[in-house]
This record gives sequence, C-alpha cells and structure tokens, in this order.
Amino acid sequence: MRISPTVVTALALLGAPLAAQDAPSAEKATDTLLASQSFTTRGEFIRVVLRGGDTYRVELGDRTQTQVAPGLVELRPLQSGVQRPRVRKSMSGDSYEIEVFVTAEYELSADPPAGRAMIVKLYWDAKRTAKRHAEAAKEAEKAAEKDGE
Repeated sequence: MRISPTVVTALALLGAPLAAQDAPSAEKATDTLLASQSFTTRGEFIRVVLRGGDTYRVELGDRTQTQVAPGLVELRPLQSGVQRPRVRKSMSGDSYEIEVFVTAEYELSADPPAGRAMIVKLYWDAKRTAKRHAEAAKEAEKAAEKDGE
C-alpha cells in the first residue's frame, strides 16, 4: 500500500513543532508517530518530509508485534546534493536513530525478511530533538562569546 506523498508530508509537519517555535523542553516533550507502514517486499518505500536539526526514531516489528523483525532500514533524500541523514542502529537492534541535517523530502524503505511483512514506525523523537537543539544553542553561544572577545 502506498501513501500519498501529500498525506505523509502533512503528517510529518503536524507531528513536529513549527519551525518558528523553539523545541519543547525535554520534560514536556512527547514523541509523535509520523508514519506506520507495513513493508512486504524489497523496493517498497514511503516519502516523508523531515526537518533539519530534528531527531527521529524508526522502530521495527512484525505483524504480530511479538518479536523484532530482523531487517534493514534506509533513508535517502530525493534531491541530489542534499546531505544524507545519520542513521544509527540501536544497541538492542529493534530501532534506528535518525539525525536529519537538512529539511527535505526523503524516501524511507525497508528490507523485510523473506516471506514476512515488517511494520516500520517513524517517530519524531521529542527528547532527543530537545537535547540536540539545546546542544546546538550552547555551541552557538560559545561561538558568539569567542567572536566577541
């Protein structure tokens, strides 16, 4: 099943805070489910718009959700010249952390195990995004102090 790129874009933009607002504090932030897709064969994908500077999480599972489905996830930008996000597999192997550097439209694809469907859920990770924004603000403050010397 393919989801319209417009629908996915709207979901992604509704889930993340507006660009003009500051990221919520880590205590008040809640993760937001942006997409949930069942992949049955290699080559299937969904398109999502992800915001630069934010952190996302992809969780893997099978239809029964009783165990983790061993599979691979790939995220690539649609436009050439756009920096690929950093995708890191968690230590437990059931999720991926995604750090996006550039706001753009991306294709999210998965390689499910043969003969099985794999459910992939994409979340906007509120706490990690808030932490990342706070670290960026500290770095900018340090740079400003250094330039002001």
